[in-house]
Amino acid sequence: MVGNSLTFDGLGHYKEEGLGLELLAESAGVDLTYGFHVRCGSTLSDTLANPTDICIPAPFQYGKFSNALPNYDWDAVTLQPHVGSTLGQDAATCATFIDLAKTHPGNDDTAFYIYSAWPAQSTGKYAEYWVGNLHEDDGLPSQQRRQYVDHLFKRVEGENDALLRLIPAGEGFYRL
Repeated sequence: MVGNSLTFDGLGHYKEEGLGLELLAESAGVDLTYGFHVRCGSTLSDTLANPTDICIPAPFQYGKFSNALPNYDWDAVTLQPHVGSTLGQDAATCATFIDLAKTHPGNDDTAFYIYSAWPAQSTGKYAEYWVGNLHEDDGLPSQQRRQYVDHLFKRVEGENDALLRLIPAGEGFYRL
């Protein structure tokens, strides 16, 4: 998992009885092995440019993304864009992370997920903001909005042959 603090929040914070994601996997009979690289409040391009800068220590033997992605087999890799970059930067950075993971022969069939977060409360009415119309352009500032994620997904999917999927957290909140 590569992203900012929302990536870590999705793990279900550490508790005395374990990590939320681990407990959920265990309850479903799934043997979960994972790693994460979290740089709080950062875009993916800033994370890529600062590979040793993290806000939460990387777990286990995998270490930071620069070691984890090219040196281990992964069933899935999540990438979480964050405000502060542009559509062009996000698409290029996602492609770079995918290319890095695919340097390992065991990652030919890895699924790559774009984690679509939800907008901040400061954006106004959620439903109106989420469905706002955005024109596709490299200079479009990154936004936690449906159409931004759609543009990003389409760009990344068109630029490589990786299996690309979406974690639609923002859409889930919109539908609720």
